[in-house]
Amino acid sequence: MFTSQLTGYFGPAITNDCKLALYKTVPKNIQIPGNTQQDTELFGGAYARTDIIWGEPTTEENGTQIVNTEDVLFEVATEDLGQVLYYAIYSTSNSLLFYGLLDTPVYWSKGGQVKIPAGDLILRFLFA
Repeated sequence: MFTSQLTGYFGPAITNDCKLALYKTVPKNIQIPGNTQQDTELFGGAYARTDIIWGEPTTEENGTQIVNTEDVLFEVATEDLGQVLYYAIYSTSNSLLFYGLLDTPVYWSKGGQVKIPAGDLILRFLFA
């Protein structure tokens, strides 16, 4: 399951124009002290950011959440892409909206395909 929890208000508008990206390490444009690494988004091997279809936001006891309502399916890899540890959600204008650490790392080998089932990509916006 891919889950990001954010504290505060609902944050930027999430639309069905968002794309899911996969990373080997924390995305380089994330402001973490000491994060000087090179960009580690996957590339090659038929990898491309993939569309996310979201459901309507729902209110929970301590915040709001949205969940993907359709599978997010990446193309079959034409080469070994390696271990995936992080994901990021981008707007169509290429603005980073959110990122998170995968609950379970994925090794994406040649001939393999990464699928995030409907209901497994969850963004939670917690009330402060």
